Amino acid sequence: MADTKKHKEELLNRVNRIKGQVNAIEKALLAKMTASGVLQTIAACRGAINGLMAEVLEGHVRFHVVDPRRHSKAYTILESVYWPCSANQVIAAVHFSLVAPRRPRGAPQQI
Repeated sequence: MADTKKHKEELLNRVNRIKGQVNAIEKALLAKMTASGVLQTIAACRGAINGLMAEVLEGHVRFHVVDPRRHSKAYTILESVYWPCSANQVIAAVHFSLVAPRRPRGAPQQI
């Protein structure tokens, strides 16, 4: 997804789905659902929020940090403040850190 202005409707649709997931958490708590059911609902909501954040960050990196047509110092900013790499590498790192499944703390590392 590119720009929040251009993709406003798509982003707002995602926000509305997240609102529904938050409401589902509240309903689960009110209905005295088991802890595992509540945790599963919370995890789904967290995943949706992280996915939304990754999309917005991707648009920001692509169009405001590294697009030289918009900002003449874009590449200088990326190279000096972050590290010398491509926008795609930055975006991949953002998606991995926000969307990739995480290993529970203390769990053995898979080889």
